This record gives sequence, C-alpha cells and structure tokens, in this order.
Amino acid sequence: MGHDVGDLLLKEIAKRLKSIASHTDFVARLSGDEFCFLVKDIEGEDVASDVAKRCLEVISKPIELSARKFTPACSIGIAHYPDDGRDLSTLIKAADTSLYAAKECGKNQYTLYRPELTQRAEYQFRVEQNLREAVENNQLSLVYQPQIQVLSDKIIGVEALSRWNHPRLGQVSPSEFIATSERIGMIKPLTEWALKTACNQAVAWKQAGLPAIRMAVNISPSYFLDKDFVSLVERTLDETGMVPSELELEVTESAVQTDPENLLVFRELKKLGVLLAIDDFGTGYSSFASLKHLEVDCLKIDKYFLDDMLIDKKSEVLIASMIEMCRNLEHETIAEGVETAEQYDALKRLGCEIVQGFFFGKPVDADEMSVILAQQAQAVQYCRDKLTV
Repeated sequence: MGHDVGDLLLKEIAKRLKSIASHTDFVARLSGDEFCFLVKDIEGEDVASDVAKRCLEVISKPIELSARKFTPACSIGIAHYPDDGRDLSTLIKAADTSLYAAKECGKNQYTLYRPELTQRAEYQFRVEQNLREAVENNQLSLVYQPQIQVLSDKIIGVEALSRWNHPRLGQVSPSEFIATSERIGMIKPLTEWALKTACNQAVAWKQAGLPAIRMAVNISPSYFLDKDFVSLVERTLDETGMVPSELELEVTESAVQTDPENLLVFRELKKLGVLLAIDDFGTGYSSFASLKHLEVDCLKIDKYFLDDMLIDKKSEVLIASMIEMCRNLEHETIAEGVETAEQYDALKRLGCEIVQGFFFGKPVDADEMSVILAQQAQAVQYCRDKLTV
C-alpha cells in the first residue's frame, strides 16, 4: 500500500509499545520493522515473558489504515544481561538470534535466548557456506532403498536418496541441506546432479546384466513447477539413455494443485513417458479435485499412518481407504516406512501393492545395492531353472 502507509503503521506500533513501557524502560526502532525494548531490573524469565506477552497483545489489536482494517502481528526474541551478553552488540545479537528462532517456530510468539540457538545459527551458516562447493564439486552421494512388490516379494525399484558427509560438519541431514539449497537458490543444480546420477546408475545396472528396475527420484516442489524442469528431465533421459518408463519422479502434495500451469507440468512429463508419484500422501493439503485432473501413477502412503496402524483403528481405516481409492483410480500404492513384519502383513491384507522401509533394508550405496540385485537375480534364475527341469 506504499511507503506512506507503512510509515503510519510503524508509528502506531511505536505508540503501542510506549504505552506499555514504564518510566525506566526504553523503546527504540532499530531499523525497518524491528523495535528494541530495554527493560530494567527484571529477575527471572517469567517477568520477561510477561512483558513479551503484553507486547504481543497490544500489537495484535486491529488498526485502520487508508480505510482498511489490519491485524498486525510480531515475533519477539528475548535476551538477558549479563547472562546472554555483557556489551550492547552481543546482547542485541542474542536477542536477534532468539527473534529468528521465534519466526521459525511459526511467528507471532516470543523465544528466550539459549546458547544452543547461536550454535544452531552458526551450524546453519556453515552448511550454507559449504553446500555450494559440495554441489559444484560433486561431494554429495546417493544411496538407494529397495521398493518391494508385495505380490512377488521381489525388488522392483529403488528410491534414490541424497547424502552429504562433510569432513568437518559430519553427516549433514538431508532435510537440513535440501531446505538450505532451496533457500539459497541451489536446488536446481542439486536436482540436476541427483537426477543424472540416479539415471546413470540405473543404466549401469542394466548394462551389468541386472534386471531393469524403477528408479525413484525425489523432486523439490519449488523446482518441479519450474519452467525449465521438463526440459531438464528430457535432456537427462537423452544423455543417460534411461528408459522413461523406468524413471519415477516423486513430488510432495504441496505441488499438487489444480492450477492450469501445474497441470501442464504433469501432462508434459507424462508425454515423456516417465512415472509420477505423489509423495507423503495424506499429510499435505491436496484435494480430491487435484487427483481428478492430475495424471499420476503412484500415491505413496506416508509413514505417519503406518506408525500406529496396528493399534489405532482409524489409521488402518484411512490406509484401507487410500488403497481402495487408488485401485479405483488405477493408481499404484506404495507404503513407505514399513518397519515390522506385522505392518507388512497388514498392508498385504489391505491390498497394498508396493512397500519400502527398514524391514526390507536401509538405504545402501550403489555397490551394495548391486550385490543385492545380483543375488535376487540369481535366486530368480535358480527358481526358473528348477521349474524348467
């Protein structure tokens, strides 16, 4: 609504903060939309929390600007002197660190400073600094987790999962470095590397005489809908010699919308002949309307439903409903996170077609997966030979 209206809002917030300050408190605007509230003679976290609650309450009252009503909100970080800093810059840095922690927790709340918040922020900074080098110099690796066809108990596919073992940071969590790559604009080269590496590996297994299996690759929703993504998949298929029907692209529900541009991406990918799977199904915000229009091949039932399916009847009913829906829509169902024989038996009884999880094997590197696939091929050939005799 323009800078003038923004300035009016800042002035109103300043007035509201001053209205709850005592004669010994000091309120200042640091920069932009950030304010600092200095409160003297506070003993204990409860008193500081009470001040923060009053700030949240007074700021969240509606305000009318240019004949329109708004409800402001704020996030608050709290630091104590001298525990969290003995000079101005250190104290403000601690409060700022707490402020960003409050934002990460969902905003419109307050967070007290803890030393681990600084450690966490420094770790995230090191991850960000080293990730560019790791992607550009191929310092990441892929591991593969088998996907089992329930009907035959055979491996029919693997899911490729990214790993990063840094010499100083150690094993960096995929959720950590993938989220960072999205934040700093590195998700595109990371996806290109993962897709090409996975396809090359699938082709190499076939050239080594192993049976063809599906290669599943996770795609970030933010890049899945990028205008260059379809051309990347097409280029990767051409360069690696990957059979399109043996490549499965997995995307989470957040990319599943009925927007025409979203639907176009799915249609263009299906024209290439690749398989499409909706990952973490049932945990996001997709609607049945999306499933009506999207051309997908598989729905992956999230581990969230499997964890208590043996003790919670509702979870079992939901899983059964998803499997039945997929059958009627001619989609395959893949249950991920299977950890026990009891879970597997229950899924088999409900008609789930494909399963994966620690019960069948943890993700392993390409060499170890090669051995597993070779052993399975030998076992299948042995059975065939026995039947022939």
